Amino acid sequence: MKKSLLLSVCALSASALLCGCTATEKGAGTGAVVGGGLGAVIGHQSGHGAEGALIGAALGGLTGAAIGSDQENNATGQRKIQYSPSGNAVDVTGYPPGTQVRDPLSGDVFFVQ
Repeated sequence: MKKSLLLSVCALSASALLCGCTATEKGAGTGAVVGGGLGAVIGHQSGHGAEGALIGAALGGLTGAAIGSDQENNATGQRKIQYSPSGNAVDVTGYPPGTQVRDPLSGDVFFVQ
């Protein structure tokens, strides 16, 4: 009973801390909590609960951050990378289509698509 109450309090505290965070931060926090829990359960089965929880939290946090970052990028509908006429990758995040930008390496000018 005490263990489930403690877990509930930890889960509620974690949710309160995630209010006002970006999707990347929320994904990292949620992934760490879920990954830690799953890692602890799986690790307990093999006799290494603490190690499983740590590994699960790390992997869950990284995976959650990657998913949250992808959600943020998809939500904006903006392209992040576009290739200049010289073939260099140029970050065009935040530029609306039709905006003229300059490749910082070659000096080529092109339009964001």
